[in-house]
Amino acid sequence: MPMNKFKIKKIFSPYFLDEYSIFKKIKKYKKYFNGVVLDIGCRDKPYVMIIPHEKYIGLDLDPLSKADIIADATNIPLNSESIDTIFSTQTIGDIYNIDKFYSEAFRLLKNNGYLIMTSEFICGLHDEPFDYYRFTKYGIKRQLEDSGFEIIHLEETSNSITSAGYILAVSLWKTYLSFENILFKRIVYSAILLLIFINNIFFLVLGKSLCTYESPLGYGIVAKKRGV
Repeated sequence: MPMNKFKIKKIFSPYFLDEYSIFKKIKKYKKYFNGVVLDIGCRDKPYVMIIPHEKYIGLDLDPLSKADIIADATNIPLNSESIDTIFSTQTIGDIYNIDKFYSEAFRLLKNNGYLIMTSEFICGLHDEPFDYYRFTKYGIKRQLEDSGFEIIHLEETSNSITSAGYILAVSLWKTYLSFENILFKRIVYSAILLLIFINNIFFLVLGKSLCTYESPLGYGIVAKKRGV
C-alpha cells in the first residue's frame, strides 16, 4: 500500500497517528523480511500485501481473525527452526508470560532469522482483560538480549508531540461515542470527523519540527537470532 493511499484512507481515523507511525516503521524494516513469515497476533493480516515473503502464516488466539493457526503465542505448534521471520505488531503487551514468548520465538527462528515487532508505550487500555504491559526500550532490550537475540533496531515509533495528538484524537472520539442521544450524535458526526482530521494534520506537521522522545507511542524493534 503506497504511503499516500494510506494517509488518504486513514487520516480521518482517531487512531491515524499511531497506525501511521507503525506503518512507517514496517516500511523501514521491509529489507529484513524474507522466506517464511510468521505473523503473531495477525488479526486480519493488514500488512500481508506490503511485506516480502515466500509464505505468510498468521497466528492469533481469536477464532474470528484471519489466522491460519489459532494458538497461544507462547506455545506454537510449529517445528523448531522452521521460520525465517517472525513479525508482530502491538502484541507483546498482551502476552502475560513474555519471557516464554521470546523463548518460543527463538526456538522457531532459523539461525540468523529476524524478530520484527512494534510495541505500545503511550496507549489506552485495549483488548481487556488481556492488556498487561507497557515496556520501555530498556526493558525490551534486556528481555531480548537475555533470550539470545542481537538488537539491530530499537527505536521510538513517534515523538512526544505525536503522542499528545493521538491522545487528543482518541479522547475526542471516545467522548463522542459516550453520547447517548442518537440524534445529537448524527448531527455532530461530521464535525467530530473534521476536528479529528484537523488534529491529525496539525500534530503530524508539528511532530516533524518539535521532537522530544521521552513519551513515544511505542517502539519499533528488529532483533536477530544469533547463530548457535
